[in-house]
Amino acid sequence: MRGGPVPVPGFFSAPAGAALHPPGVMTASAPAPTLAPKSGNYRWRICAILFIATTINYVDRNVLSFTMLDDGFRRVMLDLPAGAPLGAAEIALFKEKMGYGDAAFKFA
Repeated sequence: MRGGPVPVPGFFSAPAGAALHPPGVMTASAPAPTLAPKSGNYRWRICAILFIATTINYVDRNVLSFTMLDDGFRRVMLDLPAGAPLGAAEIALFKEKMGYGDAAFKFA
C-alpha cells in the first residue's frame, strides 16, 4: 500500500479539511456548551418552607397547651356562661375536645 494507512471513519476521524481535537478540548470555532439551570436554589427554598411550616405547627400546639390551663377558654369551648363552675364532667368533655384538636395537629 502506497501512501500510508487508510483513515477509518469513527470517533477520531474528521471531515476533509477539519483538524482533529481530543474530546473536551474547546477550539475558537466550537460553540460554547449550554449549562443546565441550577436546581440547588429550589432545594433550599423547599427546606425553608418545611422549616417554617414545622415552626408554625410547633408554636400553635404550644399555644393550645397553654390555653388548656385557662378556665375562661374552657368555658368558651364548652359554651358555658362566664361564671359557671366547671365540674368533673365538663373538664372530661373539654379534654376530649382538646384531644380532637391535638390529633388534628398531629395528623397535619
